[in-house]
Amino acid sequence: MVDGQPDPERFENTVGALIRRLRAQPGEVGLCAYGEMVDLLWNAGHSSAALRLEDLWNELLEASPFSLLCAYQMDVFDKEFQSGVLNGVLCAHTRLVSEGDGEATVLWLRNNLPDYADEILERARGAYQAAPTHGHGNRN
Repeated sequence: MVDGQPDPERFENTVGALIRRLRAQPGEVGLCAYGEMVDLLWNAGHSSAALRLEDLWNELLEASPFSLLCAYQMDVFDKEFQSGVLNGVLCAHTRLVSEGDGEATVLWLRNNLPDYADEILERARGAYQAAPTHGHGNRN
């Protein structure tokens, strides 16, 4: 990181060099990487740095194809959640696996009814937390 942003040269000299070295190994049939740092940056409140790191990973993918996985822990119920920044995250990926229809509904609320979203979500959170659990599994 330089001035709070991922440094392209450092990324290339470390991650890029490692990916190329692994891809060049005899018998290499597929390489998969997990970009955990994007989530760490995101959850530390550095969304622009996370998106810049996404760009660096995508540039590396173009130069040396491999499978890249990443995950973002996002609490769409959180009052601090910024749905506007989420578009950059979604556009940086070729495929998205969502937690379900609930996330899509919450995002719709935040985008289309921003003046009421927090109150609605607070009531939903309270109802969810007060609901009895059934069976032996944990409710997340």
